[in-house]
Amino acid sequence: MNDVIGKRARSGLLLSFATALCCAACGEDPVEGAATAVVKRGPLVFTASYYGELKAKESVPVFAPIIPEIPWYSFTVVTVLDDGAHVKKDDVVLQLDRAPVEEELFQADTAYRVAEAERKRAEHNLAKEKIDLELQVERCRMNVEKAKLNVTEGVNYKSKLEVEQAKLDVKKAELELTQAEKSLGAFAKKRQTTIEAETVKVDAALKQKTGLEKALVLIDVKAPADGVLYRPLTQLNRANNERVAPGKSVRGGDKLVEIPDLTVFEANLIVRQREAALISVGDAATVYAAAVPEEPIPARVVRVDSFATTRNERLGTETAEGNLKEIAVVVELEKAPKELRPGGSARAEIRSILAKDAVLLPLAALREPLKNGVSSVALAGGGIRKIKVGKTTTTFAEALEGVKPGDEVVLGSPPGAAP
Repeated sequence: MNDVIGKRARSGLLLSFATALCCAACGEDPVEGAATAVVKRGPLVFTASYYGELKAKESVPVFAPIIPEIPWYSFTVVTVLDDGAHVKKDDVVLQLDRAPVEEELFQADTAYRVAEAERKRAEHNLAKEKIDLELQVERCRMNVEKAKLNVTEGVNYKSKLEVEQAKLDVKKAELELTQAEKSLGAFAKKRQTTIEAETVKVDAALKQKTGLEKALVLIDVKAPADGVLYRPLTQLNRANNERVAPGKSVRGGDKLVEIPDLTVFEANLIVRQREAALISVGDAATVYAAAVPEEPIPARVVRVDSFATTRNERLGTETAEGNLKEIAVVVELEKAPKELRPGGSARAEIRSILAKDAVLLPLAALREPLKNGVSSVALAGGGIRKIKVGKTTTTFAEALEGVKPGDEVVLGSPPGAAP
C-alpha cells in the first residue's frame, strides 16, 4: 500500500514539473527548483578523443628494385628480417626469388651471342661483296682497254662497218665500267648502314644482358642506412594493404620496409567530417600510447587533410559501414619514449579553441533546434528570449545575441529538440 502511495506521489511531482515547464514555455514564471545554469564568458573549447596509429615522422623507405628489362614481372619474397631488427647500411634486409631474373639473363645472353654472330656474318658477307665489286671494276677496265685495241689494230684490214662496231664496243665497255664504279661507290654507304644496324642490335642485346646482371645484385635488397627495421602496411603487387613476408608477391617500386627515425613520432587519426571542421593546425593534444599508457605525451596538430576518404578506400574493403566519409588528422608528439614503435596504437585527446572570448551558453538550455543559427532560451527569472548562436561544441554554444554573462537560463529542452 505504501509503495502505491509513493508511486502516486512521484507521479504527481512529475506532472507538476511538466506543467511548470509548459508555463515557462508560454512566458510564465518557471517553477522553483528547475535546473538552471549561469551564462559565462570564456573560451569556447571543443574536446574529443580519437584512436589512431603511431608513425615515425621521418623514415627511410626501402623499395622493391625496378628492373626495366623485365617490368612485367612480379617477384616472390624469399626472406625478410623481422620488425625491430637492427641493421647497418648495406646489410641485406630482404631477398627476392632470383629465378625470373636468371631465366631472363640466360635468354639475354643467348640473344647477345646471336647478335654478335649476325654482325660478324654481315661483316664477312660485306667484305666478300666488296672484293667482288672491286674485281668487277677491274674486269670492266680491262674490257675497255681491250675494246680500244680492237679499234686501232688492223684498221687497214677492217671494213668501215667493223670499225664502227669496235667503237660501239668501247662505249659499251666504258658504260659497264661506269656502272661498276657506281656500284662500288654505293657499297660504302650500304656497308656503313648494314654495320650500324647490326651494331644497334648487338648494343641492345648487351644492354639487356648488362641490366639483368646488375638486377641480380639488386634482388638482394639492402639497407640504405643504419637503423631499426619496420614492416609497414603497404600495397604489394597492387593488392590490399598488407605487410611484406616470405611468399608475398611484389612488383618493382613497391615499398617493402622502412627504417624509421625513432626520435620523433606522429599519431595518424581518423576523424568524422563534422568534428574535423572544428580542428585546426596548431591545436593542443595529449597522446596516450598503448606502449606507455600511464604517460601522457603532449602533442600538437600538424595536419588536417582537405579531402575526406572512406574506410573502404583506405583499406580496400567493400562494406556498408566502410562508406562513411572521414578526415585524416595528424598530431606530432613533443617527446618519444623509448618504448614507442611505428604501428603502435594510441589515443589522442584534442583541445580546439573555437573562440577565445565567447558568451558560453549550455546547449541544454536551447528550447528548440537551431534554425539559421537562431533559437530561444527560458530565463530563470521568467520569460523567453530569442538568441542568435555562432559556433557550437557538443556541450556549449557561442551566444552572439540574446543573452549576456550573468544571465541565468533554464536547462532542459522540449522532447524532440536537438541543438
